[in-house]
Amino acid sequence: MRSALFVLALTCMQAAHATPLELTHQARLLDAAGGPLQGEHDVQLALYDSVQGGASVYSADHTVQIEDGYITLTLTPEDTVLAQDVWVQVTINGEVLEPRSKLGSVPYARIARSLTGGSVDATSIAINGIPIVDSTGAWVGSPTGLVGPRGPAGDDGAQGPRGPTGLTGPAGEPGNNGVQGLQGPTGAQGPRGSTGATGPQGPQGASGTSLYQRATDGGSAVTVSGEGGRYQLITTYNGSYRDTRAIPQSIINNYCGDSDGCQVIIAMRNWWSSGLRTEPAGYDFHFWYTPSNGRWRRSDSLGSVTGDDGDGSTTHVINAFDACYFTDGNYNNGSSQNDPGMGMNLLYWTGYTNGSTAVKKQCELTIID
Repeated sequence: MRSALFVLALTCMQAAHATPLELTHQARLLDAAGGPLQGEHDVQLALYDSVQGGASVYSADHTVQIEDGYITLTLTPEDTVLAQDVWVQVTINGEVLEPRSKLGSVPYARIARSLTGGSVDATSIAINGIPIVDSTGAWVGSPTGLVGPRGPAGDDGAQGPRGPTGLTGPAGEPGNNGVQGLQGPTGAQGPRGSTGATGPQGPQGASGTSLYQRATDGGSAVTVSGEGGRYQLITTYNGSYRDTRAIPQSIINNYCGDSDGCQVIIAMRNWWSSGLRTEPAGYDFHFWYTPSNGRWRRSDSLGSVTGDDGDGSTTHVINAFDACYFTDGNYNNGSSQNDPGMGMNLLYWTGYTNGSTAVKKQCELTIID
């Protein structure tokens, strides 16, 4: 068991009248043989509320260099710790030294040569026996010299931080209008708006005119009409047949040359050998035409047929009972001229007659955009 001799010295870090907060603890440590300790050692100082057992109210660990057994350590307990009786326990390298020593304060200093920091609590203050502050804290000394002369102005200090923005002032009177600036570039076109409601239907327009033509070769009469996206060509037997009648290329290009093509109806009327049949007999189908190269296609429930207009070879799009043909070839009095150039035609052929000599058979071709 080691033994220790404790010598306590107290240094006050507050005013002279207050209980000290910083304590200097000095001791000499001897080993079991009575020799002083030397070298570096781990030392713990702890304050307890009882000479034995009890609770630790303060502790501090130190690593110190011991020479000839002497150590000097500083304790900094709180005011509330020193408001009660406490005992110091020393632990060296994990070994507790017994018994604990009671901690006491040294006498307060009665006369202080100087006071640095802190506060002064007195009934009055006098300098060389002359009162300068009375018991109420009022200044009673000489007023001379309390306020010195105004010194020279110091250097300007650094600019302070910007203050908050003030309230907005009242609006001023409107200024005069400036000159008009240059017109800026046209902006990008905005997205297309939604389709508006359908307006009321306008009054019916006047009926369109029809153009009547008669073949100069003494053959069939030709009737042509075109209005409102609908074109019709009618040929009537007049002593000769097996001739083609040209369909205007502009009609084929405009009506059938777009992405949705056109509808074509081909029929014959005023037919039947045993009597007059005025109702038409024929077919209808969808037709597409490519204006740039004359490529065409027919599509209906019977199937699909394709051809090339202007390729030198006649290809029939369709016929009505071997009497009326829609074709890309040319015929003159029954003689095929093949397909010499761009152009679609209506061919009046034969196949059916009727018993009346007054009413002649007709071939009708209708194109609807």
